[in-house]
Amino acid sequence: MNLKDIISGKFLSEEGVTRRLPAILYIVFLMILYIFNIFDTQKRYRNILEVEREIARLKVTATTTETQRVSATREANIKNMVKERGLPLIDTDIPPKQLQ
Repeated sequence: MNLKDIISGKFLSEEGVTRRLPAILYIVFLMILYIFNIFDTQKRYRNILEVEREIARLKVTATTTETQRVSATREANIKNMVKERGLPLIDTDIPPKQLQ
C-alpha cells in the first residue's frame, strides 16, 4: 500500500479493510465520544469554578452583613439611635423580673 492508494481511497476496497470496518467504525465512535466527554468535562469544571467564586463572594457579603448587624444591635448604638430620633426612652437600673 502506498500514498497514492490511500489518497484515492483504493485501500478501502481491499478484503482486510472491509473485514475490519466494524471495528474501525467502533473505534471512531469511541474517539468521538471521548472528545465529547472532554468538552463536557471542561464545561462542568468551568461551572464549578464559577460557583466557587460566587460562594466566596457571598461569604464576604455575609461576613460584612453580620458585622454590620452586630454593630447596629449593640446597646450603646441603640441608645444613640433612640436619642437621635427623639424617642422617649427611659433607661432603668432595675433588672427585669419573670412573671409567674
